[in-house]
Amino acid sequence: MTSPSSTTSDTRIYPFLQFPPFKINDEVEILMKLFSRSENDINVTVATGYFNLYDDYLDAILKKSNYPLTFLTAAPDANGFYNGQGLSGYVPSLYVNTSKYLFDQTKIHQKQIKILEYSRPNWTFHGKGIWIDDEKNGLTATMIGSSNFGYRSVSRDLEAQVMLVTSNEKLRTRLKEERNLLVEYTSLLESSTFLRRDHFVPFWVKVFARHFRNFF
Repeated sequence: MTSPSSTTSDTRIYPFLQFPPFKINDEVEILMKLFSRSENDINVTVATGYFNLYDDYLDAILKKSNYPLTFLTAAPDANGFYNGQGLSGYVPSLYVNTSKYLFDQTKIHQKQIKILEYSRPNWTFHGKGIWIDDEKNGLTATMIGSSNFGYRSVSRDLEAQVMLVTSNEKLRTRLKEERNLLVEYTSLLESSTFLRRDHFVPFWVKVFARHFRNFF
């Protein structure tokens, strides 16, 4: 990452948009650079309540990235559609299906990737954002905004974000504390997790997800 100029400020804020109908693709350009980074010199955490990453992001992560990467997402019981009536009750299974795909691909490609699921009694999880730590250069960056980094964000919705980059130690500490608060109620996704009843994905949901995941 590039350090803010010491002659002006130790913290910089960069606003950007994602609005495909007007061919504004700032977010995609920024995230493709991040997820394609081959240097093992940063540590990245990505939080989204709706885990449905854009295919180009997944491809870059699995084939190009070499740094430690943690995904933080909702466990089925922390999804707002959990125990919903009718078809809506299967929405959490759609996101479990995408988590399972990344989990399996991570093993195949031998990546330093962890998936954490947020679960807290009587709470739903809607956290979103990205935290980037560059300890070598004494920098921390965070992305704050509306995006969930999925298909809707990339191709359908208007998303507004800001990226904050700082070398201020107090602010860096606060940003790490913010991330740690989200991680506090998480558990690591493991092979055994998918054997649990709440992580069972019906076959028809897998087929549906393959053809309609760009709507989520």
